[in-house]
Amino acid sequence: EAALTAAGSCYRCPLNIYEVESVDFQMNLLINFSDDIYDLMFRSYEGETKESQKQALEDLYTAWKSGDIETFLEEDNEEELAGYTEEDKKIAEDYNNQMLYDRNKNMAKAAEDLMSQGKNVFYVVGAAHYAGEGGIIDLLEKDGYTAERVQY
Repeated sequence: EAALTAAGSCYRCPLNIYEVESVDFQMNLLINFSDDIYDLMFRSYEGETKESQKQALEDLYTAWKSGDIETFLEEDNEEELAGYTEEDKKIAEDYNNQMLYDRNKNMAKAAEDLMSQGKNVFYVVGAAHYAGEGGIIDLLEKDGYTAERVQY
């Protein structure tokens, strides 16, 4: 919500907005996953209810907002992987590479390109792209940048 509010506010102010990924790119990604990925995604919701999904999202939000990155990362991995076969784990890894890690590299490069031009950058992408090994923060720090969590 905050990212959407921030992005929406920028449309009404004199800041430049740079698109990191186009809507077409994102839609092509989502509609072109393998059948195995779609199957795993659907199976991962077995036994879930609207309430359990709502609670999971609230837990993720709370962890992210409080800066509890370890809980944020665990919420998305441990429970989900517990019942996976080895083949499922390979499919999940393929999904995570396509959905997160490959894109994170491009997003980090885009941030670096803007910063190398001397631009002051307020960077907004989905929370999962920032956290953990292979996240945007990790990639930028490996390239010598310093990232600092801003409490709001």
